[in-house]
Amino acid sequence: MCSETILFPEKDFDGYIFDLDGTLVDSMPLHFHSWRETLRSFGAPFELTWETLGSMAGAGPRRVVELLNQKWGCDLPPDDVAEEKENYFIKNISGIPPIHPVFEFARERHAKGKPLAVATGSCAEVAACLLQGIGGHELFQAIITPADVSKGKPAPDMFFLAAKLMGVAPEKCVVFEDGVLGIRGAEAAGMEWVFIPSPSPKDTPTKQCEPIARH
Repeated sequence: MCSETILFPEKDFDGYIFDLDGTLVDSMPLHFHSWRETLRSFGAPFELTWETLGSMAGAGPRRVVELLNQKWGCDLPPDDVAEEKENYFIKNISGIPPIHPVFEFARERHAKGKPLAVATGSCAEVAACLLQGIGGHELFQAIITPADVSKGKPAPDMFFLAAKLMGVAPEKCVVFEDGVLGIRGAEAAGMEWVFIPSPSPKDTPTKQCEPIARH
């Protein structure tokens, strides 16, 4: 759970888009453990670190394996590793708490009638389990996963689709993210964003919900 102050936007937006892992739900420790156990079982020639996983925050499981292969020059089977990792995660998913300040902010926006969406690198099954676990599934008008788009984060596709399903223009949305890939995707979609600090030592940006220059 993040200990730093989260700078929530003071102005109203027409639509609110939330990353899931590390943003709405404090699930990154279990993701990290699941990746390490799975990679060991496949004989990966490296030890995954917080820094490495953090730099890939927002990428889908298959893409994470591809990036690890590129980084370490190995040939782990992306589909098999991703599937086993997700299965391990789901088996141990019970009891994961929300990131309370973000979750309460989402509930407040929902109570005011604002449309909300989730744009996550997790698969649909994991996303559903996590949201049900914190009692938040009914808050979100749309839940976007990598299976719903041709390109995941840092491409803007997930954010454009979330805006479309909420019925909101992209430039009138704000994105909540704990990962650099997601923030790049939000910027590519022309959306403002709020950074959610995490205990993992990610490559973190410094600005908070600043206006984006449009050309």
